[in-house]
Amino acid sequence: MRNEVSIRDGVLRVAIRGHQDAAEMEAMLERVRGLASDASEPIGVVLDVTDAGGSLPRARRSALEVLRRTRFAGVAVVGASWAQRMRLGLVLRLLGGETPVRYFASEEEALRWLRRRGTAVDAGDD
Repeated sequence: MRNEVSIRDGVLRVAIRGHQDAAEMEAMLERVRGLASDASEPIGVVLDVTDAGGSLPRARRSALEVLRRTRFAGVAVVGASWAQRMRLGLVLRLLGGETPVRYFASEEEALRWLRRRGTAVDAGDD
């Protein structure tokens, strides 16, 4: 899978790479859901969409289904274009809008925001 999903310093890090079909999106989101559900508290997320391409409607529906079943403490989106922000905003409204979401130009800014929210560990090297 070309997408990257990992937990580091108490933060779920997701990097979406290229165009997403339904199978790729489902595999990535199941990994996200599995890692998030292993955490004892809702976890903060850095979502890097710098290199993301488009996604098919079926892939977006799959994303909604998985995300509806998963709680996050906050989502810090990195590298989103205006169009990506609009699409993400729509998806998040469909999810009920309970998770705080902010957009950032860099991962460092995103991590600072998550730390202020108490959802990231300060590793001292970010």
